Formats: sequence, C-alpha cells, structure tokens
Amino acid sequence: ESRKGSEYSSYIVVVSDNTIMRRASSFDASEFPWRFLAEGKMHACYQYASQTSDVPSPTSNITDLYRNKILRVAKSDIVSGAIAANHLSLSSDDEECKEFPLIVPTAASSTCFPNLRYILEVVRPLLGPQYVDVPQRATISAGLAAKLWRNAIDSGKIAKNRLKDWDLDDDQHFNGENNKNNNTGTCRIEATVLFDHTKISIPASLTNCSSPSVPTSRLGGTRLSVEIKPKAGYISCSPLIDPRRRIKLVQTKYWIHQQLMAKGRLKKGWGSLRKDDESESIASSYNPLDLFSLEKNRIQQALRCLLEHPQNNLRVWYDGKILIGHNVQELGDFQVMFILKRLFPHITATGIIGLQDAIVETVSEVLMNEPLLLSRLHIGQTLDFIDADGAILIWKHLVQLCDGDLNKAENLVDQYQGSIQTMDDVMGDTNRTERIGLRTLRDRIESFREEIEIVREDKKGTSDAKWLDEAYRETSELISLLNREESVQVLAAWLLSLSMCDLSFFVTLRSVPPAPATISSLSRESSSNIQTEDSPGRFVISQGGDAPVNYFYSVKVVDCDMKPARKLRNREEAEAALDGLFDSIQVKNREK
Repeated sequence: ESRKGSEYSSYIVVVSDNTIMRRASSFDASEFPWRFLAEGKMHACYQYASQTSDVPSPTSNITDLYRNKILRVAKSDIVSGAIAANHLSLSSDDEECKEFPLIVPTAASSTCFPNLRYILEVVRPLLGPQYVDVPQRATISAGLAAKLWRNAIDSGKIAKNRLKDWDLDDDQHFNGENNKNNNTGTCRIEATVLFDHTKISIPASLTNCSSPSVPTSRLGGTRLSVEIKPKAGYISCSPLIDPRRRIKLVQTKYWIHQQLMAKGRLKKGWGSLRKDDESESIASSYNPLDLFSLEKNRIQQALRCLLEHPQNNLRVWYDGKILIGHNVQELGDFQVMFILKRLFPHITATGIIGLQDAIVETVSEVLMNEPLLLSRLHIGQTLDFIDADGAILIWKHLVQLCDGDLNKAENLVDQYQGSIQTMDDVMGDTNRTERIGLRTLRDRIESFREEIEIVREDKKGTSDAKWLDEAYRETSELISLLNREESVQVLAAWLLSLSMCDLSFFVTLRSVPPAPATISSLSRESSSNIQTEDSPGRFVISQGGDAPVNYFYSVKVVDCDMKPARKLRNREEAEAALDGLFDSIQVKNREK
C-alpha cells in the first residue's frame, strides 16, 4: 500500500504469490546512469551508462568518474535501502538522504574493511596482482538503493527463482538474518566499484593511435569478452567424506550437481537445465578438470562444452552487450557474420559454428599464454583438504568449544578471516607445539590422499568399503584434538577454497589492425606477451598468406569475496541432497 505524500512511495511493492506489483516510478530511467546488469546469489551488478561516447576525444571533457565501471551491491542491502528510503522520506528532512549520492573515497583503509583487506592480503597474492584488481569502496544512500532496486525490477532480467530476494518486506530485511548492514537506517550502504571487464584498457602507446591505419573509432569497438565460472577443478581426497556421499571421491562437484539438477533434487537461482523435447533435462558435459589441465586440446574441449550448455558458467559479450548465456536468444546470421568479420577475420567457418570456433581458439590461446592463473587458482581450490563433510564436522566441534554459541563460533571465523595478513595465516604453522592436533589431522589426511590417488590411477573404482569406513572413523576422531584456534584456521582455509571455486574470470579480447609499430613491439622470441599488472597481454594469429591479426587481451578475476562463516550453518542440509542418490550408480572413474 502506498503511503500518501511519500517521495519514495513509487518504489514500494506489494508482494503476493511471488508476483511483484509495482507502481510507476517517479524518476526518469533515461536520466539514471546505472543500468542493472546481472545478479548472483548475494549481489547485484550495475553497469554505468555514460551519457557521452565511450571513446574520449581530445576536446571532450574527460571527468566522468564512473566511466567503464560496475557498481556491485548486496541485494539484501538494496532492498533494505529501498525500504529505508520510504521511511526516511516520511520522518526525515535530511536533504543528503534525498540526493542519491554515490561516494567513492580516494583511499580506503583496509584495516577498517575486512573484505577489502581479504582481497588485498590473500586473494591478490594468491592469484597474482595482474589478475585481481583492487575494488574501490563506495558508500551509497538509501535513496540511490531505491533507484537501483527499481532499475533491477524494470529490467526484466531477474530470474523467477530469485524474485523473492527483491521482496520489499520490512520485517524480513530489518529483523531477518539477511540484513547484515547496519547503515541503512542512516542513509549509508556499503558497496564496491569495479572496472567493467567487458571492456579493456589499453595504453595509447600500444595502440599506435597516431597511425591512420588504427582510427580512434575503431579502437573503441571490436571487444569480445568471455566470462567463465570454472567451478572446482579437483576431485576430493578427504577421508572425512560421509559414507553416504562417497560419489565425491570419484566425480567432480560439478558433475554431481548436474545429476542432482537433472533429477530435480537441486534448484539453482539462475534457472534450470534446458530440456530436450520437453522431456528430460540435459546435463552439461563440461568437466572442470579439462579446463584446469593446462593442455590446449582439453581446454578447448571444456570451452566447447560450456558454449553448448552455458548455464551460469559462461557468458559472452560483444562491445558490452551479452551474446551468449543462459536463456539468451540465439544470434542471427547477420550478427554472427558481422562479429566474425570485425573480430575474427582469419576464421574461415561461418555461422554460429564459426563464432564458437573463434571463441574456443582465441580464449584457449589466452589461457595457454597465462598458465599462472589456472595453476594458482587450482592451488587455492585445493586448500580444501577436508571436504564440505569435514567442514561440517569441524564446525560442530568449534560450536562445542564455544559452549554451543553459534554466533560466537561464526564471529571467531569471520574475525580471523578479516585479520589474515599472509597466506601463512591460512595454511597454519603445524610445527608449533600447540598445533599438534592440526598436524596430526593433516598427516592422516595426507596419508589417505596418497593411497586414494593410487586407487584412482589403477582405474578400478573406489577402494574397499571397509577401508574407507575405518579411515572415516579414525580421521573423525582426530577432530576432537583440535583446539579452538586450529578449528578456526582449518575452516578459514576451507572457506577460501570455497571462494576460489565460486569466482569467475573474464577473458576480454580486442583486435587491432596489424600496424607495424604494434607488431614490432611484440617479443622477438615469440608472437605473444603475457599480461602484467599495468598492461594487457598480446598475441598474433597468422594463417596462411593472410595478414596477421593482432589481439590485445585482459584476464581478470571477479567475485572473489571473503565467504562468511554463516555458510557453515546450513551446509549439512545442502550436502544431504546427495544421500542415497547414487546408490544405483556403479561408482567408477570417468573415462578421459
């Protein structure tokens, strides 16, 4: 029900039977520069729609602070801010709350913001600063949150399964567990501003802008960006896997989730699996092990599988517009032909097959040129030496050490993650006398890992069930030796692994005509240069007698936030979806 005289009443919705009923907005959408781009489980992203050209000219006013930027905000904070805006318009005359300011401090102290510190002190050193940009901390008003909310609703891009995340329910968002931001009542909501990685920043010295063969207008376009969510590139080796879920010892988590989705036992917020002739759901054949193999033919196979069934694991953008992704309409022949001519003139195939071949070829070339990303990401993922089932057991142990206080246990883990200074703090020094419990647990798990790898190499299925049962019992008993500090460290390492499994990375390409200055600036030893923190990578594709195609590229990681300890609370319920599901399946290694 709208409140009379409320400046923000147009932003309030009535929710009934999961249907959003909304009134016309009181602002002109064409004047609002932030456009809803996409959403994940927890956050929403908005793309800055500049009122001026993307390609600055010498005479233009280049003062647009948010050009080529993305605004990322927790969805629960957007909703809470929209509700707060409605309340504040009735009870407050604070003009600052009504101007919808966006404030980006020039410098933010990492000690004050745990997630920023986490990215600076843990993620960047782990993956490499050339792959992880430092986000800018932003503070937005409740009024701006209201506009962001309305923009998302009007976009038509919100998946049906996620509409409930946008419900404007005062009780749910001000008193419920989702609202972790205490600033909404004072018109202040924390957010982050990121570079828009569907674009690529290239120093003028590398583009040979003065050359008539590379016009400025040309440099502003012909960008193709592939966003990949690779998921876990390993198979668990933990003896702490629950006996009812031993499928995890022989299959990737991604394969397991595909089977659960196909059987209707797991639903994802982004949607559902595509159906063949309205009958059976189609599971993706993508295998993360192929992507992380660092073998070009296997990487290409992984990319082809992702293109065949993108789900939420792959999206392709051209000049900032999405081309390929889950529930995206098929491309027209003219559009495909135009992209191939502009960006991939060396590709002889035509139609969508030609475009897919071009994407597979160029993206695999980039990933082979940047092996550090996949290898370091794999190291981060395999910090999980206990599996989710082990994390559940250790979480229960930590709660016991906290006298049953769930909040206290959560705070211990979150505070520890927010205070991490080096990767040594994540790994833990097991040589210290007081760490005997952690050392004993690690040694036992490492021994099991070595034995299970031998079994996998034999390709004869899993080991004897009795041996697995004994290993599970012995290792579970060792958890009781962990003190509170050790338990917190192990859980922090598992949460970091979870973050590494949930992140995405962009591979963004831009072709440039083969101007002599650009070609000659490449390494003499090879036709490619790897990316650095300050400059993009480069490679040249030559085919037959045709002129070579010179590509600049950028590989950047996104969504690598610190995972909150509250994810441990309901983890047992999530893992229970596997119980007994594969009893009828003969467990064996997947043929390569």
